[in-house]
Amino acid sequence: MRKAPGLTAPRLLLLSSAAFLLLGAWLLALPVSSADGAWHFDVPRLCLAASAVCVTGLDPVGIGTALSPFGWCVLTLLVQVGGIGILTFGTLLFRMVGRSLSVSEEQSVTASLGEARRNRLGGILRATMLFTAVAEGLGFLVLLWRFAGAGAAAGSFAEALSRSAFFAIMAFCNAGFSPYPGSVAPFADDPIVLHTISCLSLVGGLGFIVIGNLLSYRPWRRDRTRSGRLSLHSRIVLQTTAVLFAVCIGSVLVLERTGAFAGLPLSRALSLSFFHAASVQACGFSAFPVETLSAPSLLLAMAFMFIGGSPGSTAGGLKVTTLVVLAATVRANILGRWTPELQARSIPRDIVNAAVTLLFLSLAIVFTAALLLILFEAHNPALSPARLLFVSVSAFGNCGLEPAGQTRQLSDPSLLVLSLVMFFARLGPITIGMTFFRSRRIDRTKRYPEENLVVG
Repeated sequence: MRKAPGLTAPRLLLLSSAAFLLLGAWLLALPVSSADGAWHFDVPRLCLAASAVCVTGLDPVGIGTALSPFGWCVLTLLVQVGGIGILTFGTLLFRMVGRSLSVSEEQSVTASLGEARRNRLGGILRATMLFTAVAEGLGFLVLLWRFAGAGAAAGSFAEALSRSAFFAIMAFCNAGFSPYPGSVAPFADDPIVLHTISCLSLVGGLGFIVIGNLLSYRPWRRDRTRSGRLSLHSRIVLQTTAVLFAVCIGSVLVLERTGAFAGLPLSRALSLSFFHAASVQACGFSAFPVETLSAPSLLLAMAFMFIGGSPGSTAGGLKVTTLVVLAATVRANILGRWTPELQARSIPRDIVNAAVTLLFLSLAIVFTAALLLILFEAHNPALSPARLLFVSVSAFGNCGLEPAGQTRQLSDPSLLVLSLVMFFARLGPITIGMTFFRSRRIDRTKRYPEENLVVG
């Protein structure tokens, strides 16, 4: 399949994602997908499809009772393809039938995975599919062992099979869908289930490029040409993720000792804090009611959801590398340096500009979404502005964490807003901007006169 003239890589990504989202909405609207056997071609099903394709996990219909087994399969497929990447999955299908992609199309696929080198596309595709299958397979086996055990909440062995596969895919793809009203609260006393889900989500949130770099790294070999090295990107992602994770665990553990975790043993509180840290950074599951958190914990949760995971991963948000580049830029400005530096490496100016642009667009998207939701839900006293801001940040971070049943209380205009936020966040604000406003390269040979402007 060759590109039509004028179909740039960002537009290809946007159009293919939009087409897949609409196809998913149509499949979920079919009578065979619904538990009541009726057509549901409405805004909630469109929002559900957007939440699945964008691997978010916001549930506007209550999938535990609203979907049939076929609908569950459709939802799982949408999450799996959305998690791997729509262009990645489509490229794999084209290669299986012997079709080739244009140079721009291959660049779009590799960029969606966080890789800049187009000539590595074949190896990246194979590694991505293999690692996804292995990670989800291992998670499935561990979950099946627990769900099929005596007294498991998953029910019969057939249900345990389906639930294990469902949660393994949802966890790795960082989509917080659950058939249970309390998300994974029925398994809050089972640390193996909780930490299998959290570990899958953290691995998925690192990104395929970081995982590939780790798997190819051989530090025990003396020959540096054969041992490989961890790239600056991998080191920054791993270090920043670890720091954010530790800060989140410590903060919620301290803030909720007399709140949501009051009366719990330290071991259980630590386990729930670990799971909560993984949830707000990526997967969006909850092992206890989110609304029981104190105001400081909710504010920190919004901050971590806004930051998100790694580029080229199944997580959303601003991305940890963007945060680090912004911090390095601030540090350079304070110290009076022209170029930001990270671990004895200079950061190119175009990367700094992209980080600043991402921050501005991300804040604008969240603010606009929260404002619209507050206006649309002014008639509903149960939905406070703070809760609407929380769900707006959750949608932007493709996290899916929400107070119980909040999304199902939203009106159709609010659900449409959240659908757009999830879609824009998954594709990336810069990709959306390039799609609509950058159809050709701008001539940079001209320069306007400079004039000072007071800031700060």
